[in-house]
Amino acid sequence: MGAIAVTALIALFAVGLVLGLVVLATFAVAGAKAATLAQDGGSWVLEHWPRRAKH
Repeated sequence: MGAIAVTALIALFAVGLVLGLVVLATFAVAGAKAATLAQDGGSWVLEHWPRRAKH
């Protein structure tokens, strides 16, 4: 019975570790996309805002 419990705990730990890595990777990708979008949006505002301000 003890061996089964230990095996179950190790399996749960492994699954949790994998899920954690997946979540971290998802956040990393989302963060990179958000940073890219923010840079694009910032440069777009810098390029277009003076023209709008003149009008």
